Amino acid sequence: MVQPGQSPDVARESSCLGPTGRRSANSLLIAHFDRCSLLKPARNQAKPVDKPRTRGRIVFARSKQLLGQGKYCFHRNGPVVAALFARVFPGARRLAVFASLRVRSHYCDRRDGPRSLAAELVAEEARVTELVAARTIEELRELAPTGELLAGGTDLLVRIQEGRKVARLIDVSRLFDGPPVVRRADDLVYISALAPLTRVITELDGVFPGLDASARLFASVRIRNRATIGGNLGNASPAGDTIPPLVAAGAVAVLEGANGSRRVTVADIATGPGRTVVGPDEWIDRIEVPLPAGEEGFRKFGTRQADAISIVSLAWRWEKSPDGTLTNVSLALGAVAPTVVRARTAEAALEGRRPEPRVVEAAVAALVSDISPIDDLRASARFRREVAGVLLREELGVRRRAISGRAMLRTPASSSA
Repeated sequence: MVQPGQSPDVARESSCLGPTGRRSANSLLIAHFDRCSLLKPARNQAKPVDKPRTRGRIVFARSKQLLGQGKYCFHRNGPVVAALFARVFPGARRLAVFASLRVRSHYCDRRDGPRSLAAELVAEEARVTELVAARTIEELRELAPTGELLAGGTDLLVRIQEGRKVARLIDVSRLFDGPPVVRRADDLVYISALAPLTRVITELDGVFPGLDASARLFASVRIRNRATIGGNLGNASPAGDTIPPLVAAGAVAVLEGANGSRRVTVADIATGPGRTVVGPDEWIDRIEVPLPAGEEGFRKFGTRQADAISIVSLAWRWEKSPDGTLTNVSLALGAVAPTVVRARTAEAALEGRRPEPRVVEAAVAALVSDISPIDDLRASARFRREVAGVLLREELGVRRRAISGRAMLRTPASSSA
């Protein structure tokens, strides 16, 4: 109802306000599109045309009507969709690019009818109803228990698009007093868990060859420009690429939350696939990584040379004396157990010894007993055990035949600090 002195547009949008005075994503989008005269159903007997007649204008309909009846014709224009979504939600410009629209296309020829593009708005299903941006750590402490934290969003936004409902997203990527990307103090390097992986690796400048190697094999360039180490740890995938180098280095994660901060070793963050010890009101703020005293590195075995999920990954740290004796041996493997694991028995087999063939074979046999891989779509458990042994043999200087049918992802050579 139009109030005295109120324009029809304002009245139409005000009618979408809920009991608390907040507009839902569904009502606000529909109000905005209606105000822009963009919500128009197509006629069932529309005249066949080669090109949509809307000429850049987008026609939307409610997703239930759309998917249930299929009676609407659309002209698809992704950038305009994102722009409209961003106008309705000023703080959601990045979100709009990933999650504003799910498109299902149906092309018909002249005999069957007009060309149509069926579109479903993610917001129509109220998968995301609110997006807020935390500006300070104290503000984030208050907001953290009320929603899902969004830093890079490379996993979370995909899950939202697939149907996961999130009442509130909390953007943590622009904290004024957030941790610096990289800070060095004595024998430790503090790495921000909230900064994009590309920035982290650039500022580390090769200080950690293992982490550097894993990051360069991490997904694609576009993903690395958004993804964060904190997100990789929080996702708790046993195949996470940045986790084995951190576990091998004995890194510690600093968790912040409403009740202050606490320190947890990176090896203990994940309790299983997709499960962590991070509380609902906590987030991973930064990582403390000891500087390497000797050599470290990372190897990944996958189905192709880039943008591949690990079949097996191996990270190592050790100190090597002039005669080749290994000390302070640390081995961590990914995608061979419910979480990234240390190969303690294999470490003991190598500690204080030179990597001669007999010693190496004993370490490989011990390594196989340290892991518990499974059969899945990417590889069998038997194959993973074989690959893990090959990776360790090669890094210890004992070469064997290459395994066919897969790609050995070669990282930069190990280096001494």
